[in-house]
Amino acid sequence: MEDETVTRQVVRVYSFQAEERLPAESEAHVLARVLSDKEPSLENITEPWRRFFEPWESDEHESDPITNVLSVEAAKLQEQWFLFQKFIPKEEQIDVRNSEPTIDGVIKMVATVSKAWQAKREKGKRGKATGLFHRLCGTLDAHSSMLEVVPKGNEYASLFAGTIISIIRASVNHEHIAEDLASALCAISENVAECEVELELFKTEAMMRAVADLYAHIFLFLSDTLGWYLRKRRKRLVDSFNEKFFDHFETEIDNIKRKSESIRRKAAQNMAAEQRVTRLTVEETGRDLRLGLQGIMREQAETKYAAQQMRTQMQRERAEWQEEKKHLASLHANLLTFLTDAVQSHGLQELSLLRPSIAGAPNTVQRVLPGLDIASITREKVMLNSACLEDFFHRDRVRLPCDHFAPVKVNPEALARLAEWSTATDSDVLCLAGPDIETDELENSMTMLAARFVDFAARSNVPVMSYFCELRRGQKNRPGNTAEMQGAIELVYALIRQTIELLPLELKENDSDLSGERFQQLDGSAASLGDAIALLNELCKQLPGKVFCVIDGLQWLDDKSTDTFLARFAHQLREAGMKVLFTTTGQSRALLDCLSRGELSLYDGPENRSGGAPWELDDVVEF
Repeated sequence: MEDETVTRQVVRVYSFQAEERLPAESEAHVLARVLSDKEPSLENITEPWRRFFEPWESDEHESDPITNVLSVEAAKLQEQWFLFQKFIPKEEQIDVRNSEPTIDGVIKMVATVSKAWQAKREKGKRGKATGLFHRLCGTLDAHSSMLEVVPKGNEYASLFAGTIISIIRASVNHEHIAEDLASALCAISENVAECEVELELFKTEAMMRAVADLYAHIFLFLSDTLGWYLRKRRKRLVDSFNEKFFDHFETEIDNIKRKSESIRRKAAQNMAAEQRVTRLTVEETGRDLRLGLQGIMREQAETKYAAQQMRTQMQRERAEWQEEKKHLASLHANLLTFLTDAVQSHGLQELSLLRPSIAGAPNTVQRVLPGLDIASITREKVMLNSACLEDFFHRDRVRLPCDHFAPVKVNPEALARLAEWSTATDSDVLCLAGPDIETDELENSMTMLAARFVDFAARSNVPVMSYFCELRRGQKNRPGNTAEMQGAIELVYALIRQTIELLPLELKENDSDLSGERFQQLDGSAASLGDAIALLNELCKQLPGKVFCVIDGLQWLDDKSTDTFLARFAHQLREAGMKVLFTTTGQSRALLDCLSRGELSLYDGPENRSGGAPWELDDVVEF
């Protein structure tokens, strides 16, 4: 594929210069002139991408209004692509000189990113995105066939393929985002592929209008996807586990599915005259209100659409918080299922303590999500104001992937204590302290326990934030910071960002200063840690319900320089009303001073059990 691309570029360059090199009396001069006329300029050897940079010319005399709408959305997508290519980091941009906006270009890009993800999987990362993108490649030919039936079909196909290439390239360093993107694109493309056969059988005028309408919605979805990615880039939230792609685009994806189903329905009905009015009414109901509008009318429609999206997301979040007890039950069920399977042959005599009742759990939704008319500041604005904090902690420490942990032995009593605490209504803080051993974190039973718990909570739709503390080797400390102080700053800043991601869409008026200026004062210095802890406490009070907070490895931060701050930090977490789980390898001096006896559980290792006797086989669980 690379040799073919290079060959094409050589031919183009030769075509530019052929007329100048050949003498006028030569018979080949005429052919050279024809070749040169077809090439735009010597500087532009990226001819396949020309349509992405030049203004999209809409046919004002087009008789079919639906096709006009498609042309408008193609122009909007082209504008968004240009901004996308301009403002994303250079390493995420496509190289227009070495790729082409074709189906083959998409397949080549998938092969390229698959190699990058394969290297990550060798280090334990999952490869779900690769499989999804390969499924996508199997359906791409259907898009070319579908677009052939509308005017400028080849140009639309190039625009579609080029946008997909850009999306795949930008997602190479963000695999969990790539999974959602690939899943959405697969869902759309597989629905389109199912329409291809029907289109071959019924190439009627009405069917062509339906195809144009379908791709107008697909182009609108792709344009919104590029815009969403740019906004997350600006707010430094591309790698956030709380930024769920489908929450933003579920409505649009369902709308596209309905459009493709409408095409199949038209074929099945064979364009029966008595069904025409009903079909047109259904299609108009599912029409996106922005389609085909330009200028001021487009801006007004965008504003109205954004308001509708915000209301929809607020309703979804309100329902999620109000269903928290069910989510907690799901979390507890996940833990109980695992524990039952794991300990049934390992000597736990009493499983009843794993079944605490949650029927009497209070409704944790303390505050009703405010409406659009009474809010003074939005979550999006606070996210943007606080984006600078991403420079001071490591996103890969927010969660650890569980799929590459080696099996390790975990005290079953610790598992039982965790399951009991997870749904207890009278206990908000728990510390599980494991044996003081030196081991890689991938083989550390307490770190693995924390990571698995976070994974259980996330899959059960329970709001959760987490951080896995470390003293990173080779990292240069900021002036005035000890390594432990810098680790404490990373922990607090990371929790601030995650708390903001869990806030309601609209915040009520209060005395908190959430301006960009306040976040800029958090500069990673030891002097800023007190202000950061105070800010975290203010943000936690804005949370509409109970949140789990999991912190692993706090023992690494024990130091004279951090004693006062860690004590205040633990106190603030308790005051915030969150369910806080600490897991440590060995004991943390700061937590020993802050927690009560009932909140701290110490567990020795297999070779260091109290009384000197090692654990027997029936005393441990492989986790």
